[in-house]
Amino acid sequence: MPDPKRPNPTPVERPSNPDPERERHQDEPAPRLIHPEDEDRKVRTDKGEKRPFGVMP
Repeated sequence: MPDPKRPNPTPVERPSNPDPERERHQDEPAPRLIHPEDEDRKVRTDKGEKRPFGVMP
C-alpha cells in the first residue's frame, strides 16, 4: 500500500530526464554489422542463398 503522505511517488522505471539520444534511436533499426573478412560482401538470405550486400530481393 502506498504511503498516503506521498500523493504521487515517482515510478523507478521512468527516469526524470530520459536520454534524448536513446529516445531518438529507439525507433531506428539497428545497422547491420559486416565482418571485415567478408570481402565479397555477400549476405545469406532466409532461403540460404547468398546475395550481394545492400541488394534487396
